[in-house]
Amino acid sequence: MDQNLTDNPINLIEKTIIGCIFSSPKLVEETYVKEEYFTNSYNKMVFNLIIQYYQKHKNLDVTLFWQENNDSLGNNFIIYLEDIMSTIATTTIFNDYQDKLFEIYRNNLIIRYVDKFSKKEIKQEQLFDYLEKIKNMSSNIKYDYLSEEEIYHIITKEDKQIKFRLTSLSNTIRISEHDFVVIGARPGVGKTGFALNLLEDISKNYKCLYFNMEMSEQQILRRLISINSRVPMNDLINPSSNQESLLKQAVKDISSRKLKIFTGVQTNDSIKNTIIRESKESHVVVFIDYIGLIAGFPNKSPYERTTNIVKDLRQQSLNFDCTIIGLAQLNRNSDKEDAPTYRDFKDSGEYEQSAVSAILLHNENADKKIEKRVEDLEIIVAKNRNGRTGHISATYDQNNQQIFEKAKYY
Repeated sequence: MDQNLTDNPINLIEKTIIGCIFSSPKLVEETYVKEEYFTNSYNKMVFNLIIQYYQKHKNLDVTLFWQENNDSLGNNFIIYLEDIMSTIATTTIFNDYQDKLFEIYRNNLIIRYVDKFSKKEIKQEQLFDYLEKIKNMSSNIKYDYLSEEEIYHIITKEDKQIKFRLTSLSNTIRISEHDFVVIGARPGVGKTGFALNLLEDISKNYKCLYFNMEMSEQQILRRLISINSRVPMNDLINPSSNQESLLKQAVKDISSRKLKIFTGVQTNDSIKNTIIRESKESHVVVFIDYIGLIAGFPNKSPYERTTNIVKDLRQQSLNFDCTIIGLAQLNRNSDKEDAPTYRDFKDSGEYEQSAVSAILLHNENADKKIEKRVEDLEIIVAKNRNGRTGHISATYDQNNQQIFEKAKYY
């Protein structure tokens, strides 16, 4: 077995990934690189044995690991272990090195297929096909040609619908896995509260990621707990004895779910890398609050920047095992009291083009600067590839952030 681990750049990356896992075994659960990404045969073998051992024991004891795999690892494993542990400074670089190894693997695939083409082993059309697949690849996608059985399974498989408590909306819009859904509203109407109601429902059955670029984690959690418990937000700091029991139950419920909250500045690449890691084991539903705050494309106009970001989010929902629900601002047009249309999306018409479904929220009181604790909210399904469009009347209780449906009309 090849144990020549000279510190060329690729070996250093591979050794760092393995060293990080030995240093912090729970990183196995965040690992998305695969055995075939490794170029050094000994690194590849050790990585594979680590994954198998962790899946079996749910931990990684180095001594027991060596004893269990001594025949495969050989007597030089301790020297190897000392070598790789000396290469890492902190486990915070783990995901960066995963990303680097993944990119190297993709580049090597490109070189391989170009070489095949130069040797006339594949045709030009096949080369272009492979290059397009490699461009969009993730760690979860297969690139073999589909068999007859696979094609039949794909076309006959029923779409998996993502349902939530707002039943009229759920049955109307019929969100399916891998959809890209946009929720638009003018400022102050309640799009964050609406998204958090969906998050509170969907996170009961799906792993959810919530990206918010203008609120703190504390603010988001307070809203979620208030929705779950129905305890008014103003009472969360000093709850009554009855409210306290409801809050503790809500906290227990929310903490048991596969829900992660990300705050602060995000770019398309940072969101994409998080989705790749988190969707490795199961489908995830991603909330982005809101799309206009995603950083990137500094030299582009607002229109070009938003268009590029929206297009990329749609590609992420298709390429990775995720559904994306993105929030967007609507223009403050002159007809504020009129219900908005999808033409009111701010900065780009790409929302209309890329979104599978578009939900618009309208609140006449917000437009008139009239504040009420329980608001009338109009939910408008303006675009829907999965079903019909229409309007749904609802109420938005700002005390506990809950939204309830009243009636629907088409």
